Amino acid sequence: MGNVNKVETDQVVNPNILAKGDTYTKSGIMITHEITESYEGGKIGLKEGKSDFIKIENGVIKNPKSYPKAHNRAYPQNVINYDDREVDGKIFRDYYISDRSGNKTIIYTKEMKK
Repeated sequence: MGNVNKVETDQVVNPNILAKGDTYTKSGIMITHEITESYEGGKIGLKEGKSDFIKIENGVIKNPKSYPKAHNRAYPQNVINYDDREVDGKIFRDYYISDRSGNKTIIYTKEMKK
């Protein structure tokens, strides 16, 4: 591929989900994580001299390659947990954050495949 001296990164975010993710902390923590995650991914791509795209299918990351490294190097985000629940024979996963008292705010729900 030759010398690489420029990279471009993209990060898709949902501001409504990120705002909910900041419920119990200082506003902007979640978006700061997403921006620095993209930046760290770009640094990794520049250093390795190759493109490293990931593919997302139905909310699942496929072939993440450098994503875990970039995610871990990014500004820390609020801890996101999840619970699964069944409704009318369908499984739903509720992703949530909580405060120190255990109060939960669901930030995103998705239907899971059985």
